[in-house]
Amino acid sequence: MRFSTDGVVWSDPEPVYSQRVITLPQGDGQREVFVRFDTGPVYVLEFTVDREPPLLDLSWLGGATVTAGGSATLVVVASDAISAQSALKYSYSVDGGATWTAQAAYAKLVTVAFRGSGPKVVLFRVYDQAGNFAEKAIGIRN
Repeated sequence: MRFSTDGVVWSDPEPVYSQRVITLPQGDGQREVFVRFDTGPVYVLEFTVDREPPLLDLSWLGGATVTAGGSATLVVVASDAISAQSALKYSYSVDGGATWTAQAAYAKLVTVAFRGSGPKVVLFRVYDQAGNFAEKAIGIRN
């Protein structure tokens, strides 16, 4: 069997393996690995490489103001070079990362509930389809 990452330059022939490590070209995006068994047909494996986290920016809607009910709304701006924005998920923590909300579909406005008084910090994560995530902390006085 022989391998190629471009369909032009092939590895030397080698025995058939159930697993094989192949070095891919640098960067993220669509990739192909070509496999040829002796003189048989060429098989093409197509996949996406995504090692980079999404981009994330946060701000408080209307400034850093907590409502009488103990909540405030985050404005979330996130994007990813590979995953569509509709495929992004988010979660957040209001206890320093000890617990996180369940991942939810990306939203541009996220209401966060607080308990107690005094300054608070929200840890916010946005995840892409590959599981990479960006995390930011944002403070507010409650």
